[in-house]
Amino acid sequence: IPEDIAVVGYDDIEFSSCLEVPLTTMRISKKQLGEKAVEALQKRIREMKSDIIEIRLEVEIIIRNSSST
Repeated sequence: IPEDIAVVGYDDIEFSSCLEVPLTTMRISKKQLGEKAVEALQKRIREMKSDIIEIRLEVEIIIRNSSST
């Protein structure tokens, strides 16, 4: 199965690297995520709008044994 299926997680929690088969995961800056969330909330409050906004952040893939390279 490892040749047919890859398992990838998100958020790179510490537990990901400790599994029997370490989990390939995406890492995102929690600090940057929090900053962007606060900025978006402040903008909503200032402008009194409830429009949906899209925020994109860079992610880093951490390749481990749950997926092939």
